Amino acid sequence: MNTPIKHQEPEGARQAHIYLLRLKPAVRRKPGDVSRRGRELLAHALFETAGITENPPVTGEGRWKKPFLVHFPDIHFNISHSGDFIACAVAPCEIGIDIQVMREVDTKKLGRHIFSGEEYGRFLSEGASREAFFDAWTQKEAYIKWTGEGLSRDLRSLPHDAVMTRISVPEGYKCHLASGEALETVIHYEEETT
Repeated sequence: MNTPIKHQEPEGARQAHIYLLRLKPAVRRKPGDVSRRGRELLAHALFETAGITENPPVTGEGRWKKPFLVHFPDIHFNISHSGDFIACAVAPCEIGIDIQVMREVDTKKLGRHIFSGEEYGRFLSEGASREAFFDAWTQKEAYIKWTGEGLSRDLRSLPHDAVMTRISVPEGYKCHLASGEALETVIHYEEETT
């Protein structure tokens, strides 16, 4: 992996480390490659942030099948991928992360399935833009990954009890981190070299 660019926050703050890996273009990507690279990125992140040398780290499944670290219950992680990016978050508390490439979609049609009535009305009145849709989508996905509920939860009825952090990503993508507390973020940006 390349040397990450670290945006270090003040000492003493609880931190979430966000690893963003840009994959080479998907011209010859095989099934399972992205999942394998995600596990490798997690092992790399755990070694850098906590000195954990288990590779691959031993994981179990909690309620709703959310993975956790068996030997390190105080370290939490979450992984997402879309397009040419994998996002991996590591923190001292439960977290959820979602990254999405802002592909062409029918935002009005999909919006009816993810927004509450009030949210949908506001979304339409603000122009139903693709950017606004994916901004909201990544927040909702990060939320259900934070709670571990996944898509078993109706996205139209999510409470607003998570702390949402917008993660700076390249143009054409949206990314959010959900947690139960405010966390300082340290971004590690890497490019796939092999």
